[in-house]
Amino acid sequence: MSEEKGRHRGTSSHDSIEGAGWDCRQTGSFVKLIPSDGRRRHFSWLDPRLLWQARRNDLIARFLSDPTNDERRRWVAAQLESAEVPDDLIIDRTDLNSARFLVLGDTGEGDASQFALVPPLLESGKDTHFM
Repeated sequence: MSEEKGRHRGTSSHDSIEGAGWDCRQTGSFVKLIPSDGRRRHFSWLDPRLLWQARRNDLIARFLSDPTNDERRRWVAAQLESAEVPDDLIIDRTDLNSARFLVLGDTGEGDASQFALVPPLLESGKDTHFM
């Protein structure tokens, strides 16, 4: 077992109940990140108001010539044409011997579990070159 892997032994949900967070005796520091107005923000993509706002924003963006869809189509077409990526889509970090990065995905629910991810992600990503 590598030193890197051994160093984290017991802190993963794959290794132990404690690693999964089921043995906690107190709430973590993430509670400070939750909005303090006392209201829990409910989020659902099934909410017609949210769907209307998303559609409205999409139409406004298209009307204002948002290039996102065109760029996405161009990138996908380039991927299909060859295994190479156009130069303007490459982040050049040849100045580094290695690169460390963290990929984040936002589920958007806004509940406590989403806020609970912030401190460990910041800790995990503190030595990364970009997030």
